[in-house]
Amino acid sequence: MRHVSDSVPLPEPLAPNDNAGFCEVFESCRKELFYRAQRLTRTRFDAEDLVQQTAEKAWLSWITAHEKKISRAWLHRIMYHAFIDGTRRKTCERAANGRWRSFRMQQAELSDHARGSNHDTWSDQVDTALSRLQRPARDVLLRVALQGETYDYVAKELNCPMGTVMSRLHRARRQLAQDLRSYALKSGYIKDAA
Repeated sequence: MRHVSDSVPLPEPLAPNDNAGFCEVFESCRKELFYRAQRLTRTRFDAEDLVQQTAEKAWLSWITAHEKKISRAWLHRIMYHAFIDGTRRKTCERAANGRWRSFRMQQAELSDHARGSNHDTWSDQVDTALSRLQRPARDVLLRVALQGETYDYVAKELNCPMGTVMSRLHRARRQLAQDLRSYALKSGYIKDAA
């Protein structure tokens, strides 16, 4: 079944340097492109942007590929692909923004905890166990576990290999587990495996 707008004749095929001809053909299709863009985007503002993107992409494609003929179908295809690309981009941006907001909220909670609120909930035994750690291991533990920094970031900040950061963190956790075992048993955080 043919579309009503497909029955409108197009001008003769255009030469790649026929700027006025390209504009004439595009302008003859602009209204139907806009209506289709509104159906796709559901807002006038986004539809106008989509039509503009279509014009830009069609123009660039036409002058670089030296298309001999532009058609309504070609313009609609370009617009549809621009819409899909924009939708994917927005979806990725929303997902990335959501992950970033979640990460920043975790960072804020951890940094609040590291700045001092931890002393309200930690016991003296935990403070003592932390003070027994060697300074490099304690620094890595606090940065990774409490501030949420990545191994790679800590390695760059401390100017050492990432493997060194990982081994310091492992040693610090192991020593804390040993030092706090009896406290954790007494407080009921863990049960004796006897």
